[in-house]
Amino acid sequence: MRAGYALALAGALCLIFAFGSADLGQAGSVESPPVFEIPPRFVKYAGNPIMGPRGTGWESYRVYNPSVIVENGIFHMLYRAEGGDGISGRIGYAWSTDGLSFTRLPDPVLSPSESYDIGGCEDPRVVKIGNRYYMTYTGNDPLEGGGYRTPGNICLARSEDLIHWEKLGETVQPAHAWNSHQIKAGALVPEKIGGYYYMFYMGENQPWRGRIGLARATDIDNVLTWEDFLDRPILEPRSGNYFDSVGVEPGAVYMLGDRILLIYNGWGSSEQPDAYIHRTGWAIFSKDFQLLARCEEPIIDEYVPGTSNMIAFSESICFKDGVWYIHYGMQDRWIGVAVYDTRPVETDRWWNQAWAHRRAVSVGNHPENYQIMIPIPPEIPKSAYPSIRFLEDSSSDPLPYWIERDEGGYLNIAWVRRLDNRDRVIWMYYGNPAATSAENGENVFLFFDDFGGGTGGQGALNRTKWAASGTGVDVYEHVLRLEDHGNQDGFVEHVDRWTSLDRSVEFRLKNASTWRGGITLAGPGGFGDKREYAEVFRHDDGTLRFFSDGEWSPPGLALPDSWYMVRVDLFDNDRIQARFCWGMPGTDLGELLWMSGEKTNNWNPQTGSGYCDRYRLHVWDGGGDSSYYFDWLFVRRLSRPDPIVIVHGEETMPGKPTLISPENGARVETKTPVLRWNVSQNAGAHRIIVDNDPNLGSPLIDVTVGGTVHTYQVPAESALANGTYYWRVIGMRGLLENPSDIWRFTVWVGEPGFRVENLRIEPWRVKIGEAATVSVDVTNSGEIAGVLTLSLTVNRTVRATENISLGPNETRTVSFEVTENEPGVYSIEVDNLSGLLIVELPSGQPDIRIVWLRILPRRVDPGENAEIRVKTVNLGTALGTGEVHLKFRGTTVGRENLLLGPGESRTLTFMVRGERAGPNPIEIDGFRACLWVIDSREKSGERVLEFAVLQAGTAVEVDVGTPTVLRIFFKSIRSTENEAVEILEFEQCPENIRRAPGVVRSYISISLRELSEGDIENAVMWLRVERNWIRRAGLSESSITLYRYDWEEEKWERVPTKRIGEVGEFVYLTASPGSFSLFAISAEPTGLRWSVIAACAAACFVAFLIVRTFARRRAGTG
Repeated sequence: MRAGYALALAGALCLIFAFGSADLGQAGSVESPPVFEIPPRFVKYAGNPIMGPRGTGWESYRVYNPSVIVENGIFHMLYRAEGGDGISGRIGYAWSTDGLSFTRLPDPVLSPSESYDIGGCEDPRVVKIGNRYYMTYTGNDPLEGGGYRTPGNICLARSEDLIHWEKLGETVQPAHAWNSHQIKAGALVPEKIGGYYYMFYMGENQPWRGRIGLARATDIDNVLTWEDFLDRPILEPRSGNYFDSVGVEPGAVYMLGDRILLIYNGWGSSEQPDAYIHRTGWAIFSKDFQLLARCEEPIIDEYVPGTSNMIAFSESICFKDGVWYIHYGMQDRWIGVAVYDTRPVETDRWWNQAWAHRRAVSVGNHPENYQIMIPIPPEIPKSAYPSIRFLEDSSSDPLPYWIERDEGGYLNIAWVRRLDNRDRVIWMYYGNPAATSAENGENVFLFFDDFGGGTGGQGALNRTKWAASGTGVDVYEHVLRLEDHGNQDGFVEHVDRWTSLDRSVEFRLKNASTWRGGITLAGPGGFGDKREYAEVFRHDDGTLRFFSDGEWSPPGLALPDSWYMVRVDLFDNDRIQARFCWGMPGTDLGELLWMSGEKTNNWNPQTGSGYCDRYRLHVWDGGGDSSYYFDWLFVRRLSRPDPIVIVHGEETMPGKPTLISPENGARVETKTPVLRWNVSQNAGAHRIIVDNDPNLGSPLIDVTVGGTVHTYQVPAESALANGTYYWRVIGMRGLLENPSDIWRFTVWVGEPGFRVENLRIEPWRVKIGEAATVSVDVTNSGEIAGVLTLSLTVNRTVRATENISLGPNETRTVSFEVTENEPGVYSIEVDNLSGLLIVELPSGQPDIRIVWLRILPRRVDPGENAEIRVKTVNLGTALGTGEVHLKFRGTTVGRENLLLGPGESRTLTFMVRGERAGPNPIEIDGFRACLWVIDSREKSGERVLEFAVLQAGTAVEVDVGTPTVLRIFFKSIRSTENEAVEILEFEQCPENIRRAPGVVRSYISISLRELSEGDIENAVMWLRVERNWIRRAGLSESSITLYRYDWEEEKWERVPTKRIGEVGEFVYLTASPGSFSLFAISAEPTGLRWSVIAACAAACFVAFLIVRTFARRRAGTG
């Protein structure tokens, strides 16, 4: 770990996700890490908590559950706070440059204000998408008298600067039984996938039984587009002894290339039946939301048995300068942080050198350049010990190591020397049958280069070596001797400083059944005749005893499997304390203090009567011809506590798949070839990639199949065109991958070539109810047989479909029958060939109709004339007469008699004068329109918008007002002529029209400029009403109504209106107006005096008119 992080480490399973250095899907300047290791545990900062309650206000009771995002090197934190005032949450903001020390704003940046969050804004989760920040939070929406307003509590807000937020409203509501009780805790995926924005959320059908679901939206800024589209959870609790056995809740999402990392919170109650213990875990999904991997153990855990420390709740993960950060809530009261330090690494070449297995080893709390003792898990067979290697990271060279032995062979204890003292994960690789041992004890224990042996000594010790103490002994490499004589020419000054421990040297010896030898510690005093020493060795009677100055310890002091230790401690580099101990490593050691008080004092310099200015440690053997092993190790310590070492679960690398067919460079004569390979050993899945790019940069096929599957056929919907393709198979085990070589094959398949010609309609003129035959000739001029789908379309509607199978050079005539029951001209199409079918009435019957009406101009000044044009046509089969009547303002002002032969048409012209200001309705035999009479010098508050021209066969949107107060969407289905939409907005009720009921801000007229023989689509109107206006005016939200003006009856009609939701300061409704007209939106008072209401009616209603396909109607007027 970098300097400045005082951390403690715990452990569990470790996985590495190496997804390259591409854009990770985090918007803005978020740093893109080249590799992400999910370690056994994130390391909790020793200075936790980093934030907590303060003051007496809104954050005086709780400060917890933060969400943090890094932008331009700055940590931005949004956090939940409570002040003990009954509000369950307000959201505050803080910033930091190191992720540890944060500066807060004095006031919250988001507070309760709406019906959906009136009880509190809880648990923010922030992402950046594009150039805008989006925050989901849980809205607390209690009702008076108990209960909650809605079960869906995920609220959405957006911001440009992370401080000023705009509330967008509630998003998704429950749609299934499994989440019917509540939906909350939305975690947005920070990029758009397949045209949708996605969000993980927690759903439950009973309290504390959370499962994770998935919602999506087409427009992230429109909360009405969010939908709960899956009928099942995407991640559920796991039964058994898991940390997430009771419930799960999403925390944060991070994009890892083409995969999605979900940090989630899980809880279970296995340790304490009455308590739910929250911990943090992870899951990995593909971009089609298939679960690829999931943690076995949590990565953050605050649980301490026997205490109330049970909650670690995470809602964010971020990356800066090679360090991953998870800021989390501690005990629902404070904020802590856990980190994982990583650095860029190369491809894990060790997997490619036949080391089949590896384990993560968490190492923490130890000084630099120290050897550490690592227990080898007992399930690893000793036959694999020669292949064991230890690496600092997955691309480095092996570290020096040595494995202990006794007379029976290997012991399951390894010693490793690291040059790096950061708390982190190192790796143990094994399982290569071709590897031989690379142990070197001499390299492991070269660590005394800075040891001077006391003040005034000989200087740094320049060597530590393995050496034989005699000849004829078969333990040459297992004997170690160390001597440091200190200052032989003088004495050391006595100073009472015994509390500062500079160095400690420890020597360990394991009792062996055939061992004869000893450990000698010389001192205090001089050498030669005045030498004092103590030693431990095996006595002639077979017992291991302690000896000092000619006296033996009692027999039986040596116990089975005991270790004997000499520990020499240096205090401030001028005093030495030497001790003999025995016992087991990791347990309490019994100190050998059976000696007399005088000898004890001599060996304990903490009294004034004795001191050590030099010492000698000599490990020796007693000779003889027996065969034996010694475990004699020197272990240097700088300070307590001992290093923390945890060995984690085994990871097995999948083998490299070998490709079989198509062979490299082969040619295949099918567009759906079958790919075959030999399965990857130890693989849980295989990933198949096919691309026309040799670098496989934009795969045409990228699928994952099971670990035992060894074939894959390209499906018909992904059929390959003629050309050259490259493919590989990747063996996968969790997130570990081993790719095959890349092979190439060529697809060459002859193709059918269909030609459709000679459209015939026989007969082309029929009576009502008579059948006409539509025929075409189809020819396959290609090289192979094929199938063509032909469709018959009548007036743009598909009436019939037929699949035609033809061999090479084969021709066939395909026929359809058409029967119509209405007279008219019908457009017939077959495969882009078109013709006309005329359907007539029975012989001798005329059919005279009006096909369009036009008013030129549509708006005139008082006293000006307008021209009314009407086109009539006889669609019958006989000469006929008719009469056309023109009504203007309810009075018949024109009449024309018609005499038309079969197929004959005539355009009639009428003139009217605009005298009364306002709308003047016009009606001609069911066709309705409106002539507006408006004084050009005084428009009476009218706001005239330009015509929106709608080209045939296309769609157009029209925005009304700045900012937009109305949006109209039209689509023409006609094949000829254009039409235009005309919109007039009035700030007050037009003249000569009675005022609409209730309180109205404005009136809007919507009509067509010209009405022609083409059909138009009917409409649905969407309304957005500002709630501030409702409150200020004292109106009832439930009374909001759309009114349409009936020109014939000269009165306002109520249009059925349905309330569909509310977002922020707006209420949304929908209505079906039925026809184009003059509209008004109104609401009724709640009981206040009308004069007060009228004075408050200053806010604007906004109407969105969206044209949808309903029953088609003939051209009508507004």
